[in-house]
Amino acid sequence: ITSPANGALLNAISVISGTASDSTSGVSIVKLYVNNVTDATYWDGSGWVVTQTWISVTSGTTSWYYNVPALVSGKDYHIKSLAIDAANNSEAPGTGISFTYDSTPPVSTVISPVNTGVYNSLPVLSGTSSDNASGVTQVQITVANVTDGTYWQGGSTWNATLTWLPVSGTVVWSTKSPTWTSGKSYQVISRAKDAAGNTEIPGTGNGFIFD
Repeated sequence: ITSPANGALLNAISVISGTASDSTSGVSIVKLYVNNVTDATYWDGSGWVVTQTWISVTSGTTSWYYNVPALVSGKDYHIKSLAIDAANNSEAPGTGISFTYDSTPPVSTVISPVNTGVYNSLPVLSGTSSDNASGVTQVQITVANVTDGTYWQGGSTWNATLTWLPVSGTVVWSTKSPTWTSGKSYQVISRAKDAAGNTEIPGTGNGFIFD
């Protein structure tokens, strides 16, 4: 099996592919087993069953591929291949490859400030994030001065460009606040990224007034 790679974290996969060889009579057929390890089920070509099942690849022998069935996000999968030659000799299958399928974006939440809050001091912005499978690798925030139509660029800089800034931590995250201006309304929005490459579609975040 040449694709996917062993140990991969995937948010999309359309085919399983690989190669096979036989020095004498030639490869006549290649078979796979596709195991949903999390649920202890196997793909039989039309559905998931509890009995270990070998299925023929979609096309090819020395270079082959199989069209992947619909996979469930947050599950671990194990695949093995087996070649049979024209003399009906069957390969003893190896250990195969394993991967995690994660197509679900992570979720993040702004805890401080609270939504519709009014503050005279807010030195730290903080929140949480979570992911159902591969794990959160980064959280970013954007901070808008709604009154002036500007965004925090980091440090003491504000301008009209929406900018995502990294924070410290993932499952629990925080960052030092910018300098707030009294009488202004602000909006803090977070987004998270996971190890499989999924990026959260950010929500509306939390708005507050600094006075």
